[in-house]
Amino acid sequence: DVPTEFAIKLVTEPESIQHKSFMNNGGWDFNNRKSQAAEIGGGGGLSNARGQVAMYTPLATDDGTLVS
Repeated sequence: DVPTEFAIKLVTEPESIQHKSFMNNGGWDFNNRKSQAAEIGGGGGLSNARGQVAMYTPLATDDGTLVS
């Protein structure tokens, strides 16, 4: 497959909007214990018991069915 112009700019031009939007992590340190303990949705698959309980409680209450 031939890379698209978008993909080329993403990889080769640090000042392009593609690079800035996809490669910017805001200075977040993913290997820092405080970062891993933060309760941030979609935080790279890391969780704690409190986060798991918050996610599964709606399924475990009442009859456990999903509400749409």
